[in-house]
Amino acid sequence: MASIGTGYRRHVTGLAHDEEGRPSSRPEVAEALLRRLTRKIEKAAGELEDIAYESVEDAETLVVAYGSSAMSALSAVRRARREGLKAGLLRPRTLWPFPDAAIAAAAARCRRVLVPEMSLGQLAYAVERAVAGRARVERLGKVSGELFHPDEIYAAIAGIAGVAGGAGAGP
Repeated sequence: MASIGTGYRRHVTGLAHDEEGRPSSRPEVAEALLRRLTRKIEKAAGELEDIAYESVEDAETLVVAYGSSAMSALSAVRRARREGLKAGLLRPRTLWPFPDAAIAAAAARCRRVLVPEMSLGQLAYAVERAVAGRARVERLGKVSGELFHPDEIYAAIAGIAGVAGGAGAGP
């Protein structure tokens, strides 16, 4: 694809557009565009997937965290390691296409998967699907608007009851 401003005429909007780049509200045009873009993304999934790993090779507890929860999870995993707990972090930096294969492979080597997220289980549902019973998936949901503190995630890794700060199990 040519860069913007290099001689090609472009029309950039959130609308569906036809094969010539003109906005269209016709359902068949929108469907064709979305199916084409989806095929394109799925075909390039390996190139688009962006995942950070920390100590997953021998992890007994795998933490899967995304977005703002990921940095607190990283601190918690590092603390757990210092204290002798075999914890690891798988941090997807992109969510589509979802890294099913990477999560499945990491989950196959551990006993449990912990999913701290600032929602009611949307990420956990996708992780559960990817894990497919290879390990127990535990949710750590938080919807108060407050960010996770690393101690909350560490407590869940360590199995410490009565986590302070409002973290709790998701649905």
